Amino acid sequence: MSFCFFLRWGNGRVLYLHPFLKHSFWEDFRRTDLIPLCHYNVFPSSEELAKLRSILYTQVKKFYHAAQTEKTFLKSFVLAAVTFLLVFYFLSIGIRDPIPMVDELVGAVVASFVVFFVYKKKFVNKIEERKELEVLLSRIDRIELCKNDTFILLGNILNDYYDLPIDHLQQFIRQRDGAHKFPQLTRELQIFYQQLAQYFDHPEQKKLAKLQSKMWGRKAHDKTIAFDMPLYVLFCQLGYNYSKKTFDK
Repeated sequence: MSFCFFLRWGNGRVLYLHPFLKHSFWEDFRRTDLIPLCHYNVFPSSEELAKLRSILYTQVKKFYHAAQTEKTFLKSFVLAAVTFLLVFYFLSIGIRDPIPMVDELVGAVVASFVVFFVYKKKFVNKIEERKELEVLLSRIDRIELCKNDTFILLGNILNDYYDLPIDHLQQFIRQRDGAHKFPQLTRELQIFYQQLAQYFDHPEQKKLAKLQSKMWGRKAHDKTIAFDMPLYVLFCQLGYNYSKKTFDK
């Protein structure tokens, strides 16, 4: 199953999570007829749903073009190498110049680069390839939405954390429940945790976390702070409640 997640809390805070960060999921998505299923706590507006689709479009296109590039690299490389040799020998034999080798090398390198990139572009733009990509994107258009009690509860927890000072939230990180009773572990919650772990493992989030740690005493929802401390606290508490080993299965 292809799970996505949408959470909204506080004064307009929004989280979009999706499984395309894992290359293995892309392979499954391409080979099967998976339709994304998005769990939410608050029904997304038309603008939020459009943004979610846009995020998924971008991921599908990125993986698709990367797969096509990998597929055509060897052919492009061989063709470029042959072009290099032909142009080099043609310029060496057919054109006399006062500085041997230089003009031949420059001309051959330029020609081989042009052939390499033009060939790759032509391959990606083939009609059958565009049709395959359109089919993949059409499955994003058919994304299904599912209101989920588990994520309604998580959204309520985030709302409660939203107005707390950061130093107060820090005390919750290593508490199993804090002031809340966490929901029963489900497959959806397990996948949500795994995607959230990938989200916080992103280099940009790590950098923001270091910056956030220096800003004690400020409100967690301060718009000058990009790192979302309430969400990070929820992530830590989920890990302690169900144990990381359970989530990694």
